[in-house]
Amino acid sequence: MKKLFIMFALMMVVFTSLVSAYSIERVELNDDEVLSVGNNQVRSFVKDDLIKIEVQVESATVAKNVQIEAVISGMEHDSDSVRDVTPVFDMTAGIRYKKNLEIYLPKRMQSDESYRLRIRVEDQINPGVYADYYLMVESEHRLVEVTDVLLSPETEIISGQALLVQPMLENFGKRSEKDIKVVVSIPELGVSVTGIMDELDDGDTGLLEPLFLKIPQCAEEGVYNMLIDTYYNDEDDKSSTSSVVRVVTSDSCSTLTQIESQKTTEFVAKYEVEQAPVVVKNDFKIVKTSVWTTVLQYSLMGLAVLIIILVIVFIVKQAKKEAMDDEEFLKELEGNN
Repeated sequence: MKKLFIMFALMMVVFTSLVSAYSIERVELNDDEVLSVGNNQVRSFVKDDLIKIEVQVESATVAKNVQIEAVISGMEHDSDSVRDVTPVFDMTAGIRYKKNLEIYLPKRMQSDESYRLRIRVEDQINPGVYADYYLMVESEHRLVEVTDVLLSPETEIISGQALLVQPMLENFGKRSEKDIKVVVSIPELGVSVTGIMDELDDGDTGLLEPLFLKIPQCAEEGVYNMLIDTYYNDEDDKSSTSSVVRVVTSDSCSTLTQIESQKTTEFVAKYEVEQAPVVVKNDFKIVKTSVWTTVLQYSLMGLAVLIIILVIVFIVKQAKKEAMDDEEFLKELEGNN
């Protein structure tokens, strides 16, 4: 009898140790409350969606270093891991705590498939608790995006040369798309180039024909933002992405700059010579004047010389007249005698 009591006590201890003190009281996905998997409730979401999760939990005991995790398993690629976890926090018995998480649904998830979202609450020692929820993941009706861009040269392009750009397109939608237009541009340089993909079936990827984007001659060296805009569904829909391009100024631009600088210097020097002040030197001082001032001075000097000449002519004529008058006067005197 005593042995049975001891065994029963041990079983109760083990059972108690396996029972979690935590309880998940409420879960919201994008502000909508969801029930656990036992209620067969399925919520629909679209690939590339960001799901905001709110979890409300309680603990029957004091707990330390508690964390809440949200995870969707079954991703084929490690880079597509769907998981978020809260920082550690402490809990007081009987108090409800509200925590927020976010998960992103990758584009590479299978369309029209059901996935299990598991919400788990646990600490570093005690048993945790979890609840499962079903999510139906769907594709956008129409969606074409650039998933990769091939560049040649890859690292940097010299000004005046053409950059080879080859975008990789993927159709994430449910319908085949035709006449997909892709425009590659560098707005800061004012250049662009356009390419057309004839057709891309749903779920397929395709590499666009090479596009050659001409970089302007002697473009300023630096890193530029390259935009890639994709138009589909008769250009009613559009998706965009961007990349960076480093431009290096061509060595020939330095020579051209030097030639232009030399021509500019020669022109300025010639202009300055033509417009340079004239220096007039006399016995007293050196007077710096402009061209127009010099012309005025010479004009005044010429006028003064002309006046002097006129005065001299007048004096000579006057002297001649007086001499003639004297000669006639003498003749009259001689006639009277």
